[in-house]
Amino acid sequence: MIPILIVFAVFFLLINSLSIRDNENQPKNLSKIELIPDTIQVNGDLLSFQGRMNGQKYQVYDTLKSLKEKGFYQNLSQNCQLSFTGNLEIPETQRNFNGFDDQKYLTSQNIYRQITIQQITNVEIKKNFDLHTLRRKVIVWTQNHFPKPMSDYMTGLLFGFLSKDFNQMSDIYSSLGIIHLFALSGMQVNFLLIGFVKYFFAWD
Repeated sequence: MIPILIVFAVFFLLINSLSIRDNENQPKNLSKIELIPDTIQVNGDLLSFQGRMNGQKYQVYDTLKSLKEKGFYQNLSQNCQLSFTGNLEIPETQRNFNGFDDQKYLTSQNIYRQITIQQITNVEIKKNFDLHTLRRKVIVWTQNHFPKPMSDYMTGLLFGFLSKDFNQMSDIYSSLGIIHLFALSGMQVNFLLIGFVKYFFAWD
């Protein structure tokens, strides 16, 4: 029993030290970001997504300037690299007792900085294909072919994607006793996608 506890203690100490190292090794500024397509969220004129650059992940926010730009991100299902001007900041901590701790939540996803974009100067579409683009393509197809709230049910249950519209109706889902189904589906979606890709390439 004691050796097992020692192994767990060493493991958690290692994870904690890696987290501290990543937090300390953050850049002071950034001008490019590789967008992760299946994290795109559009809520009115607000755009949010997660991105990567130089081995680090970031939470990114932008204010959409036009309906054309909004439509572009709502239907974007490819990897792309954005060049931008903006602010690189430490996420906010919990402000009050019942408030949401954004910093703690993002840290749990290995994200230690957030970006607020002022202006996007270039969008470079990438042709590479991965699980993120596959998941995003299916999410966009579902949103474009099914009415709300059915599309929210489907993307939540089948692909683990909870849109901003879903978050606004979460109290209704809770009262119906089905909110737990969406939490379970989020755990299962990666296994389904990996299984699909393995089957596809094995068949090919």
